Amino acid sequence: MNKHSVKGRAKVVVGKVKAATGKALKKPGLVARGKLEQAEGLVEGAMGDLFAKAEKTVKAVKRTVTKKARAAKRTATREASAATRAVRKEARAATSTLRKETKVARKQVSKAGKTATRAVKKAAAKATKRR
Repeated sequence: MNKHSVKGRAKVVVGKVKAATGKALKKPGLVARGKLEQAEGLVEGAMGDLFAKAEKTVKAVKRTVTKKARAAKRTATREASAATRAVRKEARAATSTLRKETKVARKQVSKAGKTATRAVKKAAAKATKRR
């Protein structure tokens, strides 16, 4: 209950008292004012009830939106984590492949260097024999 509901209920009671007093004293003006005040009280009470329902609805919507936002955040976090894991896995695979290729290339360079060294020594030996 909010202040409008309380005020409305109070006006209804006051209006009933005025109307009853007017009937007892045989004053039609007081009876009319009492009935008018009752009507005002009913309207204000209904307005208060409407405000209360609107407030409850707003709170319910807020709760729902908050829940959905939290769920969306959790989903986005999970998806981002999954994407990060996938990128890391790809990076590890690429690094591993690069290491293997580098190892092979080093062996080939070393082999080529040894072959070149042998060829140079052989050529130097031939040149020395020819003199």
